[in-house]
Amino acid sequence: MRLRFIEPAWNRTCKMCQKFAYGTEPDQPYYGQIIPNRRSLPVTDTPRQNGTRLPCWKCPKVPKDAIERSSHYADEVTQRTWRVLQHFLECKITGDWPRRNGQVDAIVRKNAALIEEILREAERRDRQKDIIELLTIAKLGNSTRNE
Repeated sequence: MRLRFIEPAWNRTCKMCQKFAYGTEPDQPYYGQIIPNRRSLPVTDTPRQNGTRLPCWKCPKVPKDAIERSSHYADEVTQRTWRVLQHFLECKITGDWPRRNGQVDAIVRKNAALIEEILREAERRDRQKDIIELLTIAKLGNSTRNE
């Protein structure tokens, strides 16, 4: 189970990235997707060629302070975490939360609070990134007159 709204690199395992070539730049046509092999008929997924440099050096799953930018140091999201996130989204959309004795299940409530906090922080960071980018483009404080 993968979610499209999350950075594409988080939506695949390191093993998937080692096996196939993915578009890694937002301006590429296959950003976040396996690059198709158009030389074969039918069109198939392109296996990564032996010796090809893996994009670990720019993967958000590898902490910036890692000793080496490699999959060995990557933080993988577990299948269980993906299932918990999917469950949270389904409950949030439908408003149908699992109950025990008339109360929302304690584990579900704890996970929901944590996920909600994470999503708010991610949204805040994304907005900060947009604000910084717009301020950079605006070049505020630059005089339009020749002084």
